[in-house]
Amino acid sequence: MPSRWWIPLQGARPDRVRLEHLHAAVSRWFDRSPEQHAAGTKPYAISPLARDADSPGVGFELATLTAAAEECLLERVAPPATIRLGPDQVLLGEPRKTDTEQWSSLANPSSAGSWDLEFVTPVTFRRGNRSSPLPMAGSVLRGLLDSWNAWSGMPIRNLTRQDSDEIWVSDIDGRSEPMTVSGVRLSAFVGRVCFRCDNQAIADLVDPLFRLAPYAGVGSAKAKGLGVTRLHQAPARRSRATAAG
Repeated sequence: MPSRWWIPLQGARPDRVRLEHLHAAVSRWFDRSPEQHAAGTKPYAISPLARDADSPGVGFELATLTAAAEECLLERVAPPATIRLGPDQVLLGEPRKTDTEQWSSLANPSSAGSWDLEFVTPVTFRRGNRSSPLPMAGSVLRGLLDSWNAWSGMPIRNLTRQDSDEIWVSDIDGRSEPMTVSGVRLSAFVGRVCFRCDNQAIADLVDPLFRLAPYAGVGSAKAKGLGVTRLHQAPARRSRATAAG
């Protein structure tokens, strides 16, 4: 089942830790072969180091999408586990599950027709040697569909161009944020985008995918801390009668 975890780090110094350090350490927990390490779709996603909102200290958020990934996580953080982050060996604290959802629950459409996604870490969409910061519906949903079909056990059919054209951006608030990851210069986006769909059949098709975003992340390099996403309740649309006043 998809879950999000907070992993405390005792004695970590964020100013000495790069995204590559955390990715190198945590990916070893899950990737048991070169093929798994190179896979574009993984049963986990990693956030950068952050301050804990509920208590003093530093840690990182980790999402797991399968029971096997969750079991692997709990094995790796069992005390007195440590993790090497760049030059430092850091003690891992007890993980705290912050959110979870059953695949069967996610698969049941919520009747929503809009989805307000907040990209709290930079999101980028790569194709070959090119990267784009533009979170278009087709680009956002493509990766979510890959994660869904890889790990849910309840496949969703591929989205057609016509399906994606039914989903439009009604509001956007953010900025472009160029960054370098593993020596590669990327164009990325940070902020909020509200997607809407007026065709209820298509909305029901993509609703599970949008609701998966807070667990699977969005875009490229999710195992390196990019594309960490929150789903907020989209603002209600005013009817024409209300708008006319």
